[in-house]
Amino acid sequence: MATSTTASIADPLGNTLYTLSETSTKPSTGALDTTSGVIHAVEIDNTANSSVVYLHIWDLAAGSVVIGTTDEDFTFMAPAASRITYACPEGAAYGTALSAALVSAPGGSVGPSATVTVYILVET
Repeated sequence: MATSTTASIADPLGNTLYTLSETSTKPSTGALDTTSGVIHAVEIDNTANSSVVYLHIWDLAAGSVVIGTTDEDFTFMAPAASRITYACPEGAAYGTALSAALVSAPGGSVGPSATVTVYILVET
């Protein structure tokens, strides 16, 4: 299985928690949101890997992204064998759509060697 995405929680305030899970060394782009919004928090569970992983996020529709070629709008790093949370207290706005992929090197196109799960809290 490559990348799977789900909108797992929605609340009356307009917040949605997206889940992205990468289980392949050939990553694919997960299309998370097709409208504009604001990222409030990102959590990366990289506990199953013995190497660093990077979450790349694009303000583009998934079909517009070529992993390893298209410049990402946001990059978050997760150290080896760890779980890390990034908070964006004032929010990180995106205007078009939200697409994401997990890779093993910044700007790279190879996915992690073991399953990595990401949670992205957005306001749409």
